[in-house]
Amino acid sequence: MPSTRQKVPVHVENLLRENSIWRVASTTATSGWQHEVGPDSVVGRHREENIVKLLLIAGSTYLVVSLLLAWILVGVRILNVPALKHMFPADDNLVKAHIDYILMSVLLYAFYALSDELSMFLIVPMITGAGINPFLFVVIATKDVQSTKPGPLLNSIVMLSFILTTIGFAGAAVSLLL
Repeated sequence: MPSTRQKVPVHVENLLRENSIWRVASTTATSGWQHEVGPDSVVGRHREENIVKLLLIAGSTYLVVSLLLAWILVGVRILNVPALKHMFPADDNLVKAHIDYILMSVLLYAFYALSDELSMFLIVPMITGAGINPFLFVVIATKDVQSTKPGPLLNSIVMLSFILTTIGFAGAAVSLLL
């Protein structure tokens, strides 16, 4: 009969242990086996924990940026602050940036929680793309959309950002399946 014990991702276990919040115990239905997580446990041994933790740091940073954008939107749309309205004439793009930063944060948190190990070659594009994509909406929000056409530099940055985001998130999604 197969074991029903669920594996606790190493980075989650280590985060809990570092914060001295919990002691995790898992039990199988068949054998009553218990495993207390600790520094000497098999699951808690060394790995590339700091690399995967970058997903958590980036997700938290992007969430704070999203909240900052929400307050800027309050100033532009509700309080009608003239300086902010002048700075962001295309404020619809601020809304897009705000939502995009939230979505990217959630995706980074999800991959942090779901994966034991991810390659640095996936983490760096994920974080970079997740930061640049929404930021481009902020850049566009500073321009009058009717009179300004994006130049070749902005188009190149957009394409690079999309490529990085696709490589990072698609690669991470496939690695979860393997």
